[in-house]
Amino acid sequence: MTSPPAARPLQMLSTRGNQIVDASGRPVRLKAVSWFGAELPYKAPQGLWQEGYAGLLDRIRQWGFNCIRLPFASSITSDPPTGYIDPVRNPDLFLRSSLAVLDRIIDAAGERGLCVVLDLHIHQAGNERDGAPVAGRHTLRSLVGTWQFMARRYGSRPNVIGADVFNEPYAVKWPEWKRICETVGNAVHGNAPHWLIFVEGCDAAAGFWAGGNLTEAGANPVVLNQPRKLVYSPHEYGHSVHLMDWLQRSGHPVPAWPRSLFARFRSSWGYLFEQDIAPIWVGEFGGHFGMDGAGRPGRPHGGEERQWLQALASYLNGDFNGDGRRDLAPGKEGMSFAYWCLNPTSGDTGGLLQDDWTTAQAAKLEALAPLLRDGGNAVVDSTRGSD
Repeated sequence: MTSPPAARPLQMLSTRGNQIVDASGRPVRLKAVSWFGAELPYKAPQGLWQEGYAGLLDRIRQWGFNCIRLPFASSITSDPPTGYIDPVRNPDLFLRSSLAVLDRIIDAAGERGLCVVLDLHIHQAGNERDGAPVAGRHTLRSLVGTWQFMARRYGSRPNVIGADVFNEPYAVKWPEWKRICETVGNAVHGNAPHWLIFVEGCDAAAGFWAGGNLTEAGANPVVLNQPRKLVYSPHEYGHSVHLMDWLQRSGHPVPAWPRSLFARFRSSWGYLFEQDIAPIWVGEFGGHFGMDGAGRPGRPHGGEERQWLQALASYLNGDFNGDGRRDLAPGKEGMSFAYWCLNPTSGDTGGLLQDDWTTAQAAKLEALAPLLRDGGNAVVDSTRGSD
């Protein structure tokens, strides 16, 4: 296995119009993959029972990603040591606390030029997801407290660049969600003023993917006390997760498919980027694309889902109407993204690794190639400058 390519040092990240930029004003494209598990009963990123964390990080870098989205649970601040780590493959992580495991993985990611976005995925580590960021005993105060703890712990880690406020808040309306994000974001900036704040969409009941509805953000934006630190982060999926009405498949034709998808991307969240309002980081997207966990074709809707991904990749790369031409001004990067996911254990989508946690899903990486090849600066903050 060859060494990962060296990353170009980067100072603080901020925003300018629809671009994420470094301290010198150069556009940066975040190309992330999610590595989940710390929000589940495992209490650590999955796969550490099968593979060494260093080798997994090397693969992520070699595939062309420059960032990792790390889900965690609010309970991580008090979770006991995890038992899902092989002592031979990962001796320095064995019998360590969830936070200590996260510490080492984050540091090792930085050594490889990989930045990290922390994603508050759930309140209590487990298999059930929360649709409301604030409900019952999980108050706004406790949500703020969790993020203040994480910002104090990781604010000095040079490759930790931001906070994904709460995963898929489908049971909350935009005005309340906007207020929550402003409160959390301002609290985070009290401890980590350089972090980007990633705000997902909300209110899936309106007929959107959970995390995918940002239709109100343009007219009623999130406003943070710290300027130029806001990134909107919709989630967008294809056939593997749910057969939405706008997704074509056998027996369900969609007029002008797949070009019809471009208008949907625009109206749900893409208009924020097209109109130069704010950057977009598609925080989750992915699928089986017809492949099973051993890399064999045969799962349903593979052809249509690959068409969906081709359309999404074109849109993220700057073709806003599907005519094959890039609509971005020269010097601008396309939209940032975080693929879901590395883990083969994701029932909805599978992962970029096969079930053995060793073999790459070559067909998926080939389908992602237009995104991984297209522009994007390597990112790691090794110098800690200021804006």
